[in-house]
Amino acid sequence: MERNELQVFENETFGEIRMVLIDNEPWFVAADVCKILEHSNPTVAMASLEPYEKTKLNLGLTGGNTNVISESGFYTLVLRSKKLIAKPFRLWVTTEVLPAIRKTGKYEMTTETNVSIVGTDFNTFRDAIEKQLEGQTVQINAMEDLLGEQAEMLGKVVENMTLSTRQQQKLYKAAKDRINKLLDGAHSSRYKCYSKSYFINMWNELKEKFGCSSYKDLNPLYYNEAFDFIAEWVYTER
Repeated sequence: MERNELQVFENETFGEIRMVLIDNEPWFVAADVCKILEHSNPTVAMASLEPYEKTKLNLGLTGGNTNVISESGFYTLVLRSKKLIAKPFRLWVTTEVLPAIRKTGKYEMTTETNVSIVGTDFNTFRDAIEKQLEGQTVQINAMEDLLGEQAEMLGKVVENMTLSTRQQQKLYKAAKDRINKLLDGAHSSRYKCYSKSYFINMWNELKEKFGCSSYKDLNPLYYNEAFDFIAEWVYTER
């Protein structure tokens, strides 16, 4: 196996990538590719490659073997990546780095070439981000409109809600208990004489306070407040 020395390529947009030629075929340091593509777990990324697309070599980097990937493995990771930087990164490697290496055995990049690559790739990268942000802004505005419509609909639903049968029964029982207490019990002469007017008086005041046509039509939002009202209610002549 013929292997050239490790070469380091730097780009202002992407950072650093190391590569070695083995039998005139490029092999990339996997950690560098994964870093540029923002893979959070390089081990998982490597596991997704075919056996012939990856290997380990002692490049003298860490005192042990280093994971490297073939050109095929490089394309596999780039094409699977959903990051915006993937396309300009691939263009840089495939249109500048690899052709130069295959022609001369090493990568030589002049200042003019570097500026051209960085400028082109950065503009591509920037335009892609701007388009994505524009799309996200449209989505956010649409979502805000939808949420506004749903909130309005929900508000109307809540506004038109009334007590359940069980809630009505509990509220009526609370009113009856309060009047029983005020009139000395349901079997007292005062209760028999005044309970009807007390109930009428209480329900009228409750309707005025909560803006409903009947205690049965009370909005559930005021359910607990209605209990407090009944608990403190006292008869007043109207």
